[in-house]
Amino acid sequence: MSNHTDISYHPSHLNKSILPGQSTVEVDETGVSTENGPSNLSKSLSSMSGKHSRRGAVSKEIVDVDTIWKACAYGEFEVLVELVEQQTRQEKTKLNHTARDILDHKDDQGHTCLQWAALNNRVNIVSYLLEEGVAVDAQDPTGQTALHWAAVRGSLESVETLLRGGANPAIEDSKGYSVCHVAAQYGQASIIYHVYMKWGINTDMPDNDGRTPLHWACYKGFRDVAKLLIVMGADVMKMDTEDCTPLHWAAIKGHTDASMALLQGGAEDALESTDASGCTPSQLAIDKGHRGLGLNLAEYRYHRESRQRNSQSCSFLTRLHLAPVIWGIIISMLVLMTITVILPSRQDGSMFSTSFVGVSIGACVTYISAFIGLVFLYKTTVADPGFLPQNHLVQMRESNMMGKRCLEEGFGSTESSLDSPALWAGNWNQICVTCRIVRPLRAKHCATTDRCIECFDHFCPWVGNAVGKGNRHYFLLFLWIELLAIVASGVTVVVSLHRAIKASNKAGIGLSIIGPIFFVVFDMVLFISVAALAIAQASQVSRNVTTNELSNWHRYAYLRSEAHGDFTNPFDRGVQENCKEVCFPSLAPKPCYVLESSKKPSHGLGEKDTLME
Repeated sequence: MSNHTDISYHPSHLNKSILPGQSTVEVDETGVSTENGPSNLSKSLSSMSGKHSRRGAVSKEIVDVDTIWKACAYGEFEVLVELVEQQTRQEKTKLNHTARDILDHKDDQGHTCLQWAALNNRVNIVSYLLEEGVAVDAQDPTGQTALHWAAVRGSLESVETLLRGGANPAIEDSKGYSVCHVAAQYGQASIIYHVYMKWGINTDMPDNDGRTPLHWACYKGFRDVAKLLIVMGADVMKMDTEDCTPLHWAAIKGHTDASMALLQGGAEDALESTDASGCTPSQLAIDKGHRGLGLNLAEYRYHRESRQRNSQSCSFLTRLHLAPVIWGIIISMLVLMTITVILPSRQDGSMFSTSFVGVSIGACVTYISAFIGLVFLYKTTVADPGFLPQNHLVQMRESNMMGKRCLEEGFGSTESSLDSPALWAGNWNQICVTCRIVRPLRAKHCATTDRCIECFDHFCPWVGNAVGKGNRHYFLLFLWIELLAIVASGVTVVVSLHRAIKASNKAGIGLSIIGPIFFVVFDMVLFISVAALAIAQASQVSRNVTTNELSNWHRYAYLRSEAHGDFTNPFDRGVQENCKEVCFPSLAPKPCYVLESSKKPSHGLGEKDTLME
């Protein structure tokens, strides 16, 4: 089988410490570093255990900040200024060094003050160093700059300060890693999003081994980063020097979420792609001990091939699902009622009797309501349930256009579609990699229709369509009108059955009783089913909540209270307004991406206008 080993990836930023002089730093699978104390401090390592602050600094009582690099790492601005002044006075008479010369000095490992400040997000010190004129693109022995280091821990404020100070985001280190590569290796989606949206940095450049940031995100299992890169237009089929696509590396490490994001984002062809050793992703996953993922990928490939074979056969009937069954049931019940109740009532000669008038009225109500219900069933089936527009890249892919050629001609730009308050707030779960869009709140991607639907309720196979903002009112009317038809027909047949039982005492039991009894039994089954669904839908409409939200509320942060994590509905505006919003979708408020009550500063930089100034 495969002779793959893990990617050789240990650039210098994997061994960064919180202080100059520290030899190693442990990095867990989430990209969060676990620092030990520096080895050259006056205090012992044991005395420093557990005393790091949230930002990585250590209290002054146990840290001897005696160098400019330590001052930059710990954010001791006053100490840094004092040390610079002291060294300037000491060396000015000898070498005529200025403050800039002092701050440009590198420590024993070749790292600059700017790198240490950027790593720990010491924005005030980064600004001070840039004002003093330090080399913003100074590289350490591995070729990394302060911008690379800032991307390790997602120091977004430092990244922005460095870029405004003239940092070159195109600089690569000795392994070909750009700032986007480093951010992808550590799961820093906010860094990638910010530099792409505000600075237009290419997020799909390969390193020396031909691996893009998407390769790294999938290898490390950072699903949010992978989704973001996919909607930015990253090539999901790009191969590295080992002929591995991102899906191959996700399979090697057993990352199911990243694998599914790739498949949903258009990497299905990679299921059949082989690497340099001749293995497909499913084979690699099984070979590396991830049997569950390997079998899932193999099953996904099988279903994909089945869909391709069946795509041309019975496509119309397949799209309708069980809708013809509902039409058949309703029409059959009307025919059965006509044969077993209406026609016998006309033949008994008592056209002006009270029972016949009652049967006639019940039949009229049944026929009219059933017909109107079928009209709303048809409208529910053919109506747009609230499809959200897809990105141009998806439209090109579905129309078999050459994506590369179209992009060269200026089509398929994703920057405008990604300029969303949801992403500026860091809500990566609102990204849809299939439609390549950012979904508003309450929207969901429907796996059956393969489209994102605004205010998604559920997919109903009985109507052959998803139920959402665009057709939910039709669906509700269909249920209640057909429920009226079921009740009217049931009452009508019971009255007829009562009269037939009386007549059977003389003529004997025959079709006049058996037919209505069968109708009543089946009618009761329909009544229980339709009534339960109609009442549930009406209750949800009155509270302005959907079936999807009630079933999966624990998945959505906007439906959980911040205090206790209980279910809360921020869209409930009272019964009257709720019903108006559902019954008149054209008058409903525009979809929101971030709740006003939960808006937070975007990645620590303030609101979007602050970011985009």
